[in-house]
Amino acid sequence: MGDLEHAVPIYEETLERTERLLGADAPQTLTTRNNLAAAYEAAGDLRRAIPIYEQTLESSQRVLGAHDPDTLTTRSNLALAYQTAGDLSLATRLFRQTLDDRERVLGPDHPDTLTSRNNLAHAYREAGDLRRAAELDERTLADRERVLGPDHPDTLTSRSNLAVTYESAGDLGRAIALFGQALEDRERVLGPDHRDTLTSRNNLAHAYEAAGDVRQALRLYERNLKDRERLLGPDHPDTLISRNNLAHAYQSAGDLAEARRLHEQNLEDRERLLGPDHPDTLISRNNLAHAYQAAGDLDRAIPPVPAHAEGPRTRPRPHPSRHAELPQQPRHRLRRRRRLAPRTPPAGGDPGGPRADPGPRPSRHPRLTQQPRLRLRVGRQPQARGPAVRGDVRGLGAGPGPRPPRHADVPQQPGRRLSRGR
Repeated sequence: MGDLEHAVPIYEETLERTERLLGADAPQTLTTRNNLAAAYEAAGDLRRAIPIYEQTLESSQRVLGAHDPDTLTTRSNLALAYQTAGDLSLATRLFRQTLDDRERVLGPDHPDTLTSRNNLAHAYREAGDLRRAAELDERTLADRERVLGPDHPDTLTSRSNLAVTYESAGDLGRAIALFGQALEDRERVLGPDHRDTLTSRNNLAHAYEAAGDVRQALRLYERNLKDRERLLGPDHPDTLISRNNLAHAYQSAGDLAEARRLHEQNLEDRERLLGPDHPDTLISRNNLAHAYQAAGDLDRAIPPVPAHAEGPRTRPRPHPSRHAELPQQPRHRLRRRRRLAPRTPPAGGDPGGPRADPGPRPSRHPRLTQQPRLRLRVGRQPQARGPAVRGDVRGLGAGPGPRPPRHADVPQQPGRRLSRGR
């Protein structure tokens, strides 16, 4: 959050100067405007991020053309922002349009096309259309294994995303097997301390918890919290997510005292780091209230009503937290204009492709920050859901750019920027 506090004013100043010196429609101005929107989005300010994305998309279509790769990236960024804001209908329509255009312009095997298919699958999963989400995830995994190789980071992300879809559909047997494979592969390819590896461990723990194996879940959550505190520091968003997940597992195991202690610590840290009104702080406050309620301490679970307030006091809803690092939603940056010809990924895989947990960068656009890897989303314990129910995702690769952390690799839950070249 500290980096964002410094980044936003810098982007605002840069945009003002760029518009004054180069004009409102210069490609560099469009890139700076996109980056400012990504910074607002990463800070949770969708009210300001979405209008800037919309303005950038309109200008890109007019100046660069509707099918320019940077225009397609901007449309993907806008879709991700709408998805974060809960407008899944509009997000799905924009993801579908971007996928169709990338297949036609770049080809079906281009890394950005595969990222778009991944993003569309994530949107379907969010909307509860698990059948179509599974079809797209399975196809994306098969294509990435063929095009990029079985050990490419994007392929590992797709494997994790498919596991998330299986878990959302209640198929915990296949989900746990795939999460276990993704964790093993990431430990071998990326190392045990890589952020994507930690995300995979978190995802496997969540699947075990959903399957009722709380002992295994606690073991994995405890290790993840210890590793994130060591690698990222006690105040990193992913560390706070791990503490939240561990608290929820303790609560599931009936250790309400330890659950309350961890939730209290998380709330105190988020109030200090993010402020009392940040969405993550509100989630922590709600989770703590639910822990108090589970322990029968309703006086602390239900805050007193101010003298001027009207209406009944209501109990907190159970566990509305970003239980896991869900979809790693990559944020993308726009880059310098490129020719529309599809590019062939290098033998080792496209370094700009989506990254797992930390918010993949789906097209080769570097991301702002993670996650997401993940911006956390309220995570709920997955259960078998019908096709019309919202599903959880972790470990997706969104459009080019990173995503915030969460239960899955999605493009965490992370912001995208348009970047001028890499």
